[in-house]
Amino acid sequence: MSSELFPAPGTGCAIYLRCFPYDIWAMESHRLALTDYARQLNLFEPAVYSDNGARSGSPLCRFEALVSAVQAGWYRTVLVTGPWVFDRRAQEAEGLMGRLTDSGCTVLELPRLRRPRSVAASDGRPPAPDTLLSPLL
Repeated sequence: MSSELFPAPGTGCAIYLRCFPYDIWAMESHRLALTDYARQLNLFEPAVYSDNGARSGSPLCRFEALVSAVQAGWYRTVLVTGPWVFDRRAQEAEGLMGRLTDSGCTVLELPRLRRPRSVAASDGRPPAPDTLLSPLL
């Protein structure tokens, strides 16, 4: 087996997804966007952890598995679509994210899509500057 397919402990990357209510498409567009982002960052193919259908504040089985994997040293980077995947309430989301970062993991948020430069805001202002990388730290 090629070592390129299976990263060494501590070099891996993971994606965490959560959606409520349950998404029958399993957040496929989010997974694809985050996988593409991992490639742009020259990271290994990410493992996917998903608590599809789990409410904020409810047990998050796959999140707990991700935390265990981070603590065991398997991942240094976790990619998310935004902090709301941890919890819809900012303080709780920060606490859950802290469990990953306190274990030596970097949590990166998917950059927002850019508006085309030729399109100005409706009030005539130019588009907002691009966000190249938005760490949640």
